Order: sequence, then C-alpha cells, then structure tokens
Amino acid sequence: MADEVVPPVVAAKKPVRPRAAFDTQAVKQLALTATIARTAQRPECAPRLAEREISAAFVADLLTDEAACQAKIAQASNLRTTKKDITATEAEAKKTLLERTTDIQSAASLKWSGQPAHKGDREAYGIGKPLRSLSRPNLETVMVGISQRLTTDTLPGITPAKITTFNDALAAWQATDISQSTQATDAAQLLIEAKAELEDITERRLKLQRAADATFPYYAKENAALRSEFGLPKTRPFRPV
Repeated sequence: MADEVVPPVVAAKKPVRPRAAFDTQAVKQLALTATIARTAQRPECAPRLAEREISAAFVADLLTDEAACQAKIAQASNLRTTKKDITATEAEAKKTLLERTTDIQSAASLKWSGQPAHKGDREAYGIGKPLRSLSRPNLETVMVGISQRLTTDTLPGITPAKITTFNDALAAWQATDISQSTQATDAAQLLIEAKAELEDITERRLKLQRAADATFPYYAKENAALRSEFGLPKTRPFRPV
C-alpha cells in the first residue's frame, strides 16, 4: 500500500485590515493634543513647564492651531458629504435629460425613418445608442451634438419651447459634474493642508510631552495621574515612536 500523501499545512493568511481614514486618526491625534495642552494650562503645571521653556503663549498657540486643523478636517468631511448629495442630484438630472431626449429622438426618427441616406442624421440624435449605459463623457458628447443640431434642424412637433427645455436639462446635468469636481478638489486640498498642519502640531505636542516627562518624572508616584493626563507612561520614561 502506497504511503498516504499528507498535504502540506498552509498557514492561514491574516485578514488584511483596511487602513483607517486620515480623518479618523487625525481627529484622535488632535483630541490628544487638546487634552495635553489644557493640562499644561493648569495652575499647578504652567509655572513648572515654563521653566522647561514651555510658555503660556506656546500652549495657547498650540490649542488655537489644533482647533483650526480640526475645523479644516470637518470642512473637508462636509464637502465630501455634499459631493454625495450632488451625485444623487446628478442621477435625477440625468433622468430628466433622457426623458427630454426621448421626445426629440422620436421626432428625428419620424422625420428620417426609412431613409437610408439619413442614417447619419438619426445617429446624430443618438437613435439606436444605449444612452442610459453610456459613460458620462460619451453621453455628454451625444447630448451636446443633439443641442447643436437643434439650432438648425426642424423636427416635427419639436417647438422652440421644447428645445429650451432640453437645453436647460442638459445644462443642469452638466452643472452637477462641475460641482462634484469642485467639491472633490476642495476637500482634497483641505486634507493636504490639514496633514501638513498636523505634522507641525504633533511636533509641538511632543515637545510639550517631553517637557512634562522631565518636569513630572515617572519615579515620583504622586505624578502618576498627572502623567496620564499628559499622555505619558506612568511607570517609565516617555519614548515616543
């Protein structure tokens, strides 16, 4: 009897944890900074920290900058939420535009139906194309083309009022794309600025913590609670990673 082949044991892969959004980590870091700075302002702490070159102005500036950075991140978050709202508006605007297009296509089909020589005219109005599934750039190309044709073509039943309604629907749909792009760009720029500001805030917060670590040493048991408020280990020196 042949030896039984035992399949090799393959270690299970650890699940990949998604990286936390910058916003979440930044807000935590900023909250820590605010707590530490407010602790530094306490009457029993401020004079002793001043001896370590941590002035009242240094702490006040740190709190001001922390609040400004916090506000910038919140603004970026609001812009991204607004972008989601605009996306929903875009879907509704697209639906309205396609509804306006149906009447125009029907008129174009009526005018040139059964005329092989006018196949190109029908195609210019998007007849036969899956408009709902086209990419936004391709759909916009078709719609702009229809708008341009309507400046010279005369279609049965398509009045100037209907043409205006179609053009208004097209303009409304196009505006949503511009708005989405603007919101996304503004949010990205705010986060870039916030990241740079957070780096500077963190450096100053670490300076404050190092001063507190020296001012309220870990080996003095009475400092344990205060060290905790400064974000410092209670039983060992502060060694930030």
